[in-house]
Amino acid sequence: VLEAERNFLVEHAAIPNDTLYPEQWSLEHIKLPQAWDLSTGDSEVIVAISDTGVSRNHPELKNNLWTNSDEIEGNQIDDDLNGYIDDYRGWNWRTGFGSADDNHGHGTHVAGIIGAQGNNGNGIAGINWAVQMMPLKFLTNTGFGSSWDTTLTVLYATEEKAKVFNASWGCAGCDSSYL
Repeated sequence: VLEAERNFLVEHAAIPNDTLYPEQWSLEHIKLPQAWDLSTGDSEVIVAISDTGVSRNHPELKNNLWTNSDEIEGNQIDDDLNGYIDDYRGWNWRTGFGSADDNHGHGTHVAGIIGAQGNNGNGIAGINWAVQMMPLKFLTNTGFGSSWDTTLTVLYATEEKAKVFNASWGCAGCDSSYL
């Protein structure tokens, strides 16, 4: 015998059929297909996205957006008595009402990475194919906001039971004890 090695068990990997998945080279690089073999997400997990909002009608995101089940959308009443009127799909600190729709693009991009529906034959695959993404808009359409509003997004997410908080923004030179 000149050489011997183990005969490993080989099985399929959870590779999504999304049309743009081959362009998402970074997901293979971080070995995400191996992780997807274990789990593709959990629709019970709420991920707060503190950013420029999220496009609520985006075909890859709309089914994975968080819904405040204690709120009735569009009735101009704070149904759940949490201090936010019509926060059915998150909150918008820029306007002071519930529509956290994205007019910049960054928050929607971030949401796509976190939770674009996977294996649906369309677009990209998010890291989590099943998740609840909570849009929390505090950044303007030019990408700026206040450190106080960032704190309010953290408090809101905590009150509404988010398990994960995404903050892909920075605050150079901030020395904020409240944040």
